[in-house]
Amino acid sequence: MPYSLPADVVLESGTTLDEGTLVSLIAKADNRIDAVLRDSGLTGTTGDSDLEVASVHFTIAKIVDRSRLTNERTNSLNLGGDLTIGNNTQNEIDYHEGLGREAVGRYIARTRVRGSRIRRVNG
Repeated sequence: MPYSLPADVVLESGTTLDEGTLVSLIAKADNRIDAVLRDSGLTGTTGDSDLEVASVHFTIAKIVDRSRLTNERTNSLNLGGDLTIGNNTQNEIDYHEGLGREAVGRYIARTRVRGSRIRRVNG
């Protein structure tokens, strides 16, 4: 089961990509999350809010990168030589990647705290 759904990604990004493409991009984002969790000795929990946030933001980063690679979004647009509009897509990708990493980090921290045992020493 995916950590997020196409409707979640559409809500956050406003993308008009078809559902099949979104499902594929979400699966790639979720595989990335699972790989990070495996490296930490953990597994993901479907329905967890932090993993949903991570999935959505990693997917949005993939959407922006995909748009950049297909030239749907360029870093700048020159209108008639005297007006240039800039858009640094890499900054946008980095922003969403950062939010995704933070959310996975919160999940890992929460899961480790729940899994640890506290020893009390009377003394």
